[in-house]
Amino acid sequence: MSDRKDKILDQARKRFRLCQDYESTARANAKHDVKFANGDALNKDQWTPGVIASRVGDAKGMGARPMMTINKTRQHCLQIINDARQNKPGVQVRPAGGAATADSAQIFGGIIRHIEYISNAQAAYDNATWGQVTAGIGYWRLVTDYANENSFDQEIFIRRVGDLFSVYIDPDCQEADKSDARYGFVFDDMPRDKFEAEYPKYADKVSATTISSDSDWSTRDHVRVAEYFYREEKKDTLIALPDGSTVRESALDEVMRSQIEMFEAETGQELRRRSILTP
Repeated sequence: MSDRKDKILDQARKRFRLCQDYESTARANAKHDVKFANGDALNKDQWTPGVIASRVGDAKGMGARPMMTINKTRQHCLQIINDARQNKPGVQVRPAGGAATADSAQIFGGIIRHIEYISNAQAAYDNATWGQVTAGIGYWRLVTDYANENSFDQEIFIRRVGDLFSVYIDPDCQEADKSDARYGFVFDDMPRDKFEAEYPKYADKVSATTISSDSDWSTRDHVRVAEYFYREEKKDTLIALPDGSTVRESALDEVMRSQIEMFEAETGQELRRRSILTP
């Protein structure tokens, strides 16, 4: 493995541990909330283990006491979830600034509706809503994939995230929508035979390449596959040109650079510059 890959993997391990440590208590509470919201007389998830043990009695049932579960939480959760299903979310494109027009906004709106249609996006929205109501978190993804097995053309798809606990996002985010995240993880527990078919060269390296020491990463029947996303930012300089437009210094060719130098030399006026970070 190259030094760059080693560096990326080491960084991923460190960041994953940060996510785990930061979210451990919140995730434990969220899992408890999901169980409590769906508790019934069979799973007894609204009863603590200690209380259950005290009411079960002995092996013959002697000393057992009733354990009734009347779930009043679920109905309130469903009220919010069903209301969200009736008032389906949608994307509206409005022209604002630049060369944007009402016609172009209408075209983009049609493209987005097409993406939602081919993706069955409502299922992804509903699943995220269920997670938000019962656990406080919910996700859906925007991905690109081939249109079909006989095509090289790619489409944009909205995909549901079935397991709301399979996503970790940079804990140092400041924005509520996590738009300033520097990194994130998405996990998928894949059947072992499917994993070996899709990633044959890693079939015998599973235990050696995981980013966590947890035993559930690799079991007899499943392998946990991790997607690691990160953003690299580089320093650049934004230059304001005399005609009001702007250009990044990294995008200047020799001709433009000489023109800027000539303009500043002839006019004695230095163009406005400011440091920026670019992805």
